[in-house]
Amino acid sequence: MNSSLIEQVRAAGVVGAGGAGFPTHVKLKAEVDTVLVNGASCEPLLGSDPYLMEHESAAVIRGTAAVMETVGAKRGYICIKAKHAAAVRALQEELAGLGDSALSLQILDDFYPAGDEHVLVDTVLDRRVPAGGIPLEAGVVVVNTETVFNIDRAVTGEPVIYRYLTLAGELENPGV
Repeated sequence: MNSSLIEQVRAAGVVGAGGAGFPTHVKLKAEVDTVLVNGASCEPLLGSDPYLMEHESAAVIRGTAAVMETVGAKRGYICIKAKHAAAVRALQEELAGLGDSALSLQILDDFYPAGDEHVLVDTVLDRRVPAGGIPLEAGVVVVNTETVFNIDRAVTGEPVIYRYLTLAGELENPGV
């Protein structure tokens, strides 16, 4: 467990950016075998996850690697729908530069609710989260794309002071 990262994330105010706002430093205290980055954008009109994956792919990958190290995960998957081709290419290029890695891209079909974390755990890992349970009970930490981006920023001492809000079709000019 990387207690330094946990403190940096807490001090930066990083919370789950997928909607629940759960304090990320608490989630990072878990010990699991797998990390899933949820970039599935469950809501069809939101485009912030694919935007960050395309334009900030290095930061997304660094943040994911930091989460993996902190929770002791041997595998990590950055999950994205195939329809976000530019983001897929950017991530593939960035991951190729890492060589053999425990981190890989998981390309998802375009179905609803692919972004639900229980569905994501089942789809990617063929594991079941118990009814009423959380992914930790299946040995998985699920974090949102913007959350791992913010974790990467927290390492350099940057606090969370804004939120990406991008509608699909407006990916060239994200609102902040």
